[in-house]
Formats: sequence, structure tokens, C-alpha cells
Amino acid sequence: MILPITLRNARLTGEFIPVASYSGLNFYTGNAAQADGFSAVAVGLRWERLVSRVPQPILEHPARASRWWTDRTLEEMAAAPGQALTRLGEKALALGNSREFRNNICYHFIQAEAWPLRLPFLQFSVLFPLAICGLVSLWRSSVPRAWFTLCLILIWALGYGVAGVLFFISARYRLPAIPLLMVAAGFASVQIAADLPGRRWGALALRAAALLAAGLLSWPMWFGRPEPDWVRDYVNLGNACLKAGNVSRAEQAFRRALTIQDDPDAHYLLANILLNRRKTPEAILHLEAARRVIPDSPDLLFLSAKAHLDSRQPLVARQMLHQLLDLATTSNLWPRRQSWAMAHLMLGDLEASRVAEHRAMAWAIDPPTSAEFFFLRREDMARVLETFQREAEDKPWDWYAQANYGLGLLEKGYPGQALGPLRRAAKLAPNKEGLRFELARALAATGKKDEALAVLARLLQTLPECPLRLKVKSLQAQLRTTGP
Repeated sequence: MILPITLRNARLTGEFIPVASYSGLNFYTGNAAQADGFSAVAVGLRWERLVSRVPQPILEHPARASRWWTDRTLEEMAAAPGQALTRLGEKALALGNSREFRNNICYHFIQAEAWPLRLPFLQFSVLFPLAICGLVSLWRSSVPRAWFTLCLILIWALGYGVAGVLFFISARYRLPAIPLLMVAAGFASVQIAADLPGRRWGALALRAAALLAAGLLSWPMWFGRPEPDWVRDYVNLGNACLKAGNVSRAEQAFRRALTIQDDPDAHYLLANILLNRRKTPEAILHLEAARRVIPDSPDLLFLSAKAHLDSRQPLVARQMLHQLLDLATTSNLWPRRQSWAMAHLMLGDLEASRVAEHRAMAWAIDPPTSAEFFFLRREDMARVLETFQREAEDKPWDWYAQANYGLGLLEKGYPGQALGPLRRAAKLAPNKEGLRFELARALAATGKKDEALAVLARLLQTLPECPLRLKVKSLQAQLRTTGP
């Protein structure tokens, strides 16, 4: 079944990748020296720092990157074999525990808000002991094909169990074994129901012993309560609220996360909100708290530099920008090249004697980011337009690249040429009101008055009261008062 995917991967990368190339990173996540065996892959700022450990030439080849992580893991396990074996044993014990170890979302977090998920028959702590009881019953049963059923369930369940033990324990890793565990649990229920009327005390005692033994593994929260993990869910909730445009609710979610744990991502995201609200002193406090946890995050250093510039502390901002650039000597900053390039551009404004050097470095690191910077300043427009054009041609699916090229042409006084990329951008991102307004401007400049008015009329149907609405009405009135 995975052969077509493997062949496609080989054609695209030239490497043997059966499905995905995460095995090495997942192996590291569950078995590295600092791993607990239960936490899924790092997210947010921690993920960025983790990826920066991999040299860019290796990172560009998925299979090689996977082997790189596997080699690092085996080295760390060999350096502390006792710790590694203890961790494997803890993961084996956790396979049967009622704790649902989180991956991206904590099941217990959702369970707290949805009462049907708290019903007893939907809990793993009920299913697992019954399933173990059913397996014991199958082992002792004279039912036809009982051994075949027992072996099938064990092979299936242990196969997924081994995957969890070798990598990290996560609810989704044991989930595929649950349907066959339900078969065993159902068999146990039927047997118990048959034993009770017949007073088969010996059989009932054996089943009760199996239930109790499995229950001792499953019922207690051997690995702690799940609530401390909810910091990540509140961060996810905040991100979802930001995406939906509910900034106040997002702020509440990030602040709630920080009452559970001093999480750098919650600090960072909350600082972003505060900076947009011109609450710079409080934003700086949150950025400092985040940097105490991850002092070498390029994202944190970059946002901290912007915050200190806003608070008129250019010397502190300059120091942080140089710290960001220094990371390039020890880390792979290519995945964060926008911040890397912007650090050079900001330093160009702070260090007049080195402005040419910083600008040249920014163009070399990330031309699109540099082009946007100079476009906003209306500087070096020929190079800006050339970069926007190349990006638009390379990324015909990207509305942002199309919009930049169209806006660059419009700014240079070529509205006719701007129409094509602006139309493509508006089609790719129909909910971007500002983009549709710029399309209307280009249409008006090329004499397509009726089409421009139609675009503006549709905009007014959905646009709330805001500065853009005033611009739309002004252009609309201007077009209606001019001749055809």
C-alpha cells in the first residue's frame, strides 16, 4: 500500500523514504539524553532551536537528516545505557496506563470540556484491564480458533506497543491497537456473564486476578496528572483564536497557559499581542521571561530587538541583533532566514558606517525579505521589482508573491502589467480585502471603470467600519464622478 508513496518520494528526492522521514527525529525525541520518553516532538520556539542543530546541506536531504538524528540518539544512549534502559521500561509500563499522553492535543483537555468523553465505557482504564482479562480467557479457552484469535490480537497490539516503546508514548501510537483490544474485552465480558450464573468460582477468580493486575497498571496515574500538559493546549487555543481574529480571547488563553507553566511560546505570542497594542514595557517583560528559558532563540532575539527599538533603547536592540547574527556561527539559521536578513537590515539603520555591508548581507540571505523592506521605503525599486517578479514566476500558487509583484508594478506606474498578478493574487486569496482594493485601483488606472466599481461594491458588502472602508468609498465616489 505504501509502494506508490515510496516511489513518489524516490522520484522527488532521489532517496529511499517509505512514507515520511521523521523516524530519526522521533527516535531522538523519545530516547535522547534529556528526553522523558513521553513528550512528543518539540513545538514552537523549541522546535526552531532543535532544527537549527542540523547543518543545512543535511537538512535539505530528508533521509540523510533522519539518519543524522538516529546517529545522535544512539550516541547519547550508549553514553548512558542505564538511563536509556530505564526510560524504555517506563515507556513499556506507560503503554497500558490510563494517562493519554499528548501529541499535538491533550485528550484530557478536550475531555474536561466534553462530558460524553468522561463516560466510563469510553475510558482506556476500563478497556485495558478487560482486554487483558479477555486475553487470559482466550489462552485458557476451548472455543474454536481461540489461539488464533489470541495470537492475532497479541501480534497486532504488541506491534504498535513496540513502536511506542522504541520512539515515544503517545495516545495516537496505541490507538490502532484498540479495535482488537475491544474484541478481547468483549470476549471477557461474555465469559464473565456466563460464569456468574453458573457459579464457576475458579474461572471468575482467574478473571478477577487478571482484571486486578491489569488495573494496577492502568488505573493509577503513575506518570502524573495531565493538567500540567495543558499549557500547550492553551497555546494552541490562543493560536486558533488569533487565526479567527479574536485577539482578546487569544490573550486570555496565553495568560492562562502562563498560570500553569513558564512557557516561552506563551510569553512570545503574548508579547506579540502586547507590542501591537503599544504595551511595549509589558511585552519586554514577557520576552525577557521567554529568553530565560530559551536564551538563543532567533525569533525571541529579533522580537526583543524590535521591542527595545520601540521603547527607544537602540543600544540594547543593537546588542540583541548582534547576538542573533552570532548564532549563525554555531547554528543553522537558514530556516529563520527572514529574521536573519531583517537583523542585518535593522543593523544597517543603527550602524551608519556599515550600512552597505549589512544591506549586502541581507540581500544575499533572503532577497524577498530585503525586497519588501526596500519596497516600503521606496528605495532600490529596480532591484525590488526584479526580485518580486522572480518570486511570482517561481511561485504561481502563492498569493503573497503575486500580490507583491502586482503592487510593485502599480507603484512603478505600470497598472496594465500589474493587473495580471493582482488578479491571480485576488483569486488565490479572495478574503484579503486590501488586495481587492489594490486590484480596483489598478482597474481604475487602466480605464476599466465598471469592473473597478463592481469590485468596490462587493468589498463594501462585507467590509466593516475601518480606514480601508473609507478608502473604498472615496475611490468609488471618484470613479462615479468621472467620465467613462
